[in-house]
Amino acid sequence: MIHAALLIAAATAGASIGDSRVLPSLPSSAVSDATSPPPAAVVTPAPMPTALPTPLPHFVSRDVAFPSADGTRLAGTLTVPERGRGPYATLVLVHGSGPQDRDEAIGPNPVFLELSNALSNAGYAVLRYDKRGIGKSGGRNSLGTRDELIDDVKAAYRFASAQPEVDPKRIYLLGHSEGGELVPTVAAEEPRVAGIVLMAPPALPLWRVIMEQALASSPPAQRAAVESKELTDFQNAREGHDSMRAWLRSSMDVDPIVDIKRVHLPILILQGGADVQVLPSDLPRLTVVARSVNRDVTVHVFSNDNHLFEAVTPGVKQTPYVALQQYLTVPARLDARMLAALEAWLAEHAGTTQR
Repeated sequence: MIHAALLIAAATAGASIGDSRVLPSLPSSAVSDATSPPPAAVVTPAPMPTALPTPLPHFVSRDVAFPSADGTRLAGTLTVPERGRGPYATLVLVHGSGPQDRDEAIGPNPVFLELSNALSNAGYAVLRYDKRGIGKSGGRNSLGTRDELIDDVKAAYRFASAQPEVDPKRIYLLGHSEGGELVPTVAAEEPRVAGIVLMAPPALPLWRVIMEQALASSPPAQRAAVESKELTDFQNAREGHDSMRAWLRSSMDVDPIVDIKRVHLPILILQGGADVQVLPSDLPRLTVVARSVNRDVTVHVFSNDNHLFEAVTPGVKQTPYVALQQYLTVPARLDARMLAALEAWLAEHAGTTQR
């Protein structure tokens, strides 16, 4: 449906959606069934490199499960610090787009596993979960509609609130990529959320994010034709009824600034300065609106980080295709500066139970 020069198999998140392909827009996103991309742009990764080891844990983990609004059973992991005294301030992690598991594993880079380990070692409980039809969660792996994704985030938040290790007054929602667009909606509708963290949040509607990537991936002489085709394909998506396009239809025209205006809680926004999936140049559109209605908005941009908050390869010009190659083939660690900024913000707003 939507043409883009970069396509990756859904298996990069450990699952398959049949013959569908996934655009790395956020970074494994919209389903496409249209014309194939140029052969040179198809990514065929070598055998998966091994992820880097995680630090020694000072927390305990337990598998959990909870129902979403429609009864779909979602499975996840709750990590609880061994140190300090509970109940603990807690973060609920909300994935980017595509068939993501609880670790938000993209190639050899389990973003949420590393993030949750760091946060629980710092004294915070963390809940992360598999998306519908992924890992141990029930339901169909069909990307779901935006309303279903919102219901799943609310279900995770409410489940966390009921756990004895969790302080229900200190639960923060952390969304990465598309999750950074979903989280403000949930925070605006769940009055007891303590605050939100947005990692590489889109500042534009999804159709514009995909358009930016398509144009950045095309030679200058072809961009006018690519833009025309994209606009036609987007309109066809809006008017269509194909169930495999339900997520795109439900998400593509949502403007992130609408719900960020409704959030009057503390907000932390983290952005990679070398991100070519969600452009840092677009970020002021979101932050200016947020700060117009909210005095407690903190923004950090990390100059050399990509969409996964990992350092880009030195001396290599960043394009969506180059970034994707790095995600899928280069094991890396989350930027220590980003983790330090996140932990400092949490210490200021949520306190810490570390002793």
